[in-house]
Amino acid sequence: MHLEKKNASNPEYQYNLFQVIVAAMLKVLTLRPKMNRFIANKNMYQRNEITASFVVKKLFADNGSEALAFIHCKPEMCFEDIHQEIFRQVSYCRSEKKDGSTESMDFFNKLPRFVSKTIIAVIRFLDKHGWVPSSLI
Repeated sequence: MHLEKKNASNPEYQYNLFQVIVAAMLKVLTLRPKMNRFIANKNMYQRNEITASFVVKKLFADNGSEALAFIHCKPEMCFEDIHQEIFRQVSYCRSEKKDGSTESMDFFNKLPRFVSKTIIAVIRFLDKHGWVPSSLI
């Protein structure tokens, strides 16, 4: 019911269940910062920011290319703000502009399988020892 009312006032980019779930997860992590911790390689880490990422199809087709969208949540953001940010990210990803994540995914998809597996193994080794460059993360 609530989404129907919201969608009636904004037919350009309608609210959907995916946005509700993303907004709920971001708000839970904002309100409960201890849930934003994880353990890797027997070490506990606290994330510095709250983000959500998802894949956007550029064209709604099986063979359509994909792009990676990131939502960076600030503590003061509400559901409408997150909805607008998702709209902005989806619009940007579907535009003709190339972003770094799309180029990276295209690059790895074009590599032979053994080369990509070797690169992933090296990255995992670096991650285990805390040596992964922040630009790669």
